[in-house]
Amino acid sequence: MRVASLLPSATETPFALGIEPVGVSHGCDQPPATRSLPTLTSTVVDHEDRTAGDVDAQMRSVEGVVCDLAVDRLRKRAADAAAGGRPRTAVLDWTDPPIRAGHRVRDMVDIAGGDPSFQPVGASEPVA
Repeated sequence: MRVASLLPSATETPFALGIEPVGVSHGCDQPPATRSLPTLTSTVVDHEDRTAGDVDAQMRSVEGVVCDLAVDRLRKRAADAAAGGRPRTAVLDWTDPPIRAGHRVRDMVDIAGGDPSFQPVGASEPVA
């Protein structure tokens, strides 16, 4: 199984299951082993040592893209890992009730080398 964690609050879960992610977001810092993994995103928001209110104010003031996905880096990691075919992939926005992640997530899964057929075209939607 190959996992890329783009949500800092969820990064500890794969480690707890014995799975080391192939890459993480710019905000992932726990467990400590995360810091040596490839970073797959970046942001224009200065979030280090800031309060949630500070980050929110910065995000509201930014016009355009706040975070970027390092597509070239992700494609290389996916190509290196996907020699055996495209793995079935599921990305959820929410787990109770389960909601399939939509919008750009389908493209992100495809770029990463996964099978995006579980993800909806367009907006996120509940799992039927």
